[in-house]
Amino acid sequence: MNVIGTRTLTRRHLYGAAGVLTGALAAACGGASREKPAGVQSEATGAVEFWHIWSSGPSREWLDQAMVAIQTKAPKLQIQHSAQDFWTFAEKVTTAATAGSAPDVTMADSGTAPLRGLTGENRALDDRAARDRVKLADFVDYQANEVSYAGKTWGLPFRPDTRILYSNKASLKDAGLDPAKPPATWDELWSQSERLTKTGGEGTYARLGFYPTLGNLWFWTAAWANGAEFVDAKNVPTLNTRQHLETLEWYVRWAQRYGHEAVMEWNKTLSTGPESNPFFLDKLALVVNTNPYAASIKRYAPNLDWGVSMIPYKTRKASWGAGFDLETPAGGKNPDGAWELIKWLDLDEEMNRQAVLLTSQLVAVKAMNDRPEFTRDPVWKTVVESAAVTRNRPQVPEARTWSSILNTQVTAALEGRAAPREALEKAQAEVMGMYETNKAKVADDLARLTQRK
Repeated sequence: MNVIGTRTLTRRHLYGAAGVLTGALAAACGGASREKPAGVQSEATGAVEFWHIWSSGPSREWLDQAMVAIQTKAPKLQIQHSAQDFWTFAEKVTTAATAGSAPDVTMADSGTAPLRGLTGENRALDDRAARDRVKLADFVDYQANEVSYAGKTWGLPFRPDTRILYSNKASLKDAGLDPAKPPATWDELWSQSERLTKTGGEGTYARLGFYPTLGNLWFWTAAWANGAEFVDAKNVPTLNTRQHLETLEWYVRWAQRYGHEAVMEWNKTLSTGPESNPFFLDKLALVVNTNPYAASIKRYAPNLDWGVSMIPYKTRKASWGAGFDLETPAGGKNPDGAWELIKWLDLDEEMNRQAVLLTSQLVAVKAMNDRPEFTRDPVWKTVVESAAVTRNRPQVPEARTWSSILNTQVTAALEGRAAPREALEKAQAEVMGMYETNKAKVADDLARLTQRK
């Protein structure tokens, strides 16, 4: 069985979900039971406005049909939902909140939820979660960690993700490699890439084995796989340790071997649309990407013979998770209705099950992802294994753009404009300058936060 996109969400499934919601809430809330679980024959009333980013595709199909089911059990809620542009979403929510017209629920970047809590844009969810015995321990670990800050919870984890290694089995066979043994370590990744790579014309490749900036790896993921951390125990940025330097030197080794500018231009030439990228076109043998990438392969490259494995590592297994949470902006007019909608979307057992089947996305409730009906699929089994070692990129309110600053210097090293040590020292100096500039203001914001109800 392959769970990736094999079943369709039907109204029958979702209407039936109402009957299992009591058990789902009990499971997600640590086994608690109540005389009248919220969400079952709900008495919540009023209008609820929900902003998300799903304008089309399987996730939008799932959401539209989920809304039909929710309305049958919460008939007194008038739910309005609308898709917003992904790239301007956060800015639009902030603008609406400032103008006093914020939606009641937003599907937002889970990694930045604490920043919105710190500024007062978000409501904390702790009181309602405690009342309904919703425990962060029941959610995917990295998202549970990233939505929490200053002792409060600023969003409920909703759609996590993880990154894994995708391999072209036919290319591995062609290079005399065993498709059942994709690279597990940095050394194996380097040696297999060498065997897989075939040069083309001048400055091009008939096939490239691997390159770290293609796909969705990111420097911090590789650094975690080498034992690095990006903040110390006091949440102060640390970007220039030995492990960071070793990782950047490893990146530069790839750039010097294959030519960074040549690879970037080669990739640009091949990647002209969603259906055309080097991996789909049999031009890139190994690439790191998110778990929903599997659905894209099946859609755009259905004849590709491919497999998945954990991201190769040097000292420890690691992956990076981004994803989305559900938040309640402070300016929303119906916080009770908002919380009711969040619980339906996030905790209902059958809705979560269908989300996995239809969209190939992880859901926030850990127990659902681990179900044997899903993990029998080797692709999904790897996704779940990766989720267990997935980490969140730390949020540093005093230096919110630390990762962008780091990326700029990583690129400088790859392009030969700075030596690895110099690049990391520049990144650390710039980030710490920002940290010191904003430290007092963040301390004041934290003080005000502890006074807010």
